[in-house]
Amino acid sequence: GARRVAPTVLDFGITDALGEVTVRLREGEFSAVGRGAHPDILVATARAYVNALNHLAKKEKEGERLHCQHS
Repeated sequence: GARRVAPTVLDFGITDALGEVTVRLREGEFSAVGRGAHPDILVATARAYVNALNHLAKKEKEGERLHCQHS
């Protein structure tokens, strides 16, 4: 089924014409933080979201691997 990921914007700002965004994604017992930077704040947000999704996927995969080793 569809994944339900809850995003939270932790921080954003513009310095030297560069937008910087930090987001936290939470899915079940896993959460991950992602960061993105770009002159366009929307692109920075998208990059942060994708970065967090990649971290979340890695944590979930490692969690599944650990679970299988202990079973």
